[in-house]
Amino acid sequence: MPNLSKIDHVHIYPSNLVAAERWYADVLGFDRVAHLEFWFEQGGP
Repeated sequence: MPNLSKIDHVHIYPSNLVAAERWYADVLGFDRVAHLEFWFEQGGP
């Protein structure tokens, strides 16, 4: 196991995108970043 000091990001592929986005908004306060939505439209970075 590597010794990590931080995590930049992770990729999560939920089976229900609408429910996942709602959960991230309600529980963690996250929302979409409009200028990065092209990544979603292209299938992710």
